[in-house]
Amino acid sequence: MMNYLSYKQYHKLPDSIDRRDKFAGVVSALIREENTSLWNKIIESPAANSSELKELYSSGIIKCNISNDYLTGILKKSSYFRKFNDKNKRTCDITNYLDHEDIAPLILDTGLLCLISNYLGAPARLQKYTLSWSNTGETQQELNPQKFHRDRDDFRTLQLFIYLTNVAQANGPHEYVPKTHSLEILRKFYLENSISNGLDHRFLGLSELKKALGAKNPVILTLKGPAGSAFLEDTGGFHRGTVP
Repeated sequence: MMNYLSYKQYHKLPDSIDRRDKFAGVVSALIREENTSLWNKIIESPAANSSELKELYSSGIIKCNISNDYLTGILKKSSYFRKFNDKNKRTCDITNYLDHEDIAPLILDTGLLCLISNYLGAPARLQKYTLSWSNTGETQQELNPQKFHRDRDDFRTLQLFIYLTNVAQANGPHEYVPKTHSLEILRKFYLENSISNGLDHRFLGLSELKKALGAKNPVILTLKGPAGSAFLEDTGGFHRGTVP
């Protein structure tokens, strides 16, 4: 059996999307077998037949309504952001300012866990959480995460994004290309090319994305909203954080 370290190293390898999908299926099956009773509860939950799950399958992203009770402690962390206004640093990782107690209600929310687990095909496991602040740089040049890319943090993942400040167009909103999150959809909607082969971890500008997808005007969602806005996203689909 592959140990955790070799597993982490393996899922970063430049494998095709097809091979990654197959490996994800094997891992999911193993986790289900180890947690049979829990999995049965998950697939019998309301989330298993919800419109949210269907939308995730279809587009790879949904907007979420997070309880204010869950957000109280997290939103207070925005008071730290002014300390990190530095034009020389595009993104500051300040996760150390986030307490376990702040995110525990989210992690333990049964409805959210069941939704995520049904999508992943196995009981969900928390990989990590981060708190970051995007700065306005000296130029509008896009650095790597600010170009379109697909994450390889695992073989199958969902990420919950929560805005801690109001985000308009000038604030560097997150962008996502729906229907680029799965091999089946990529093959159906786009040309067989370097995207569906998926061998490289690439960072693409807008013109490069259009060329890769074979689409002159691909649908791109720009996620704007007030503090507390949240969305759940399969980051296997193309996405980026725009430049503030």
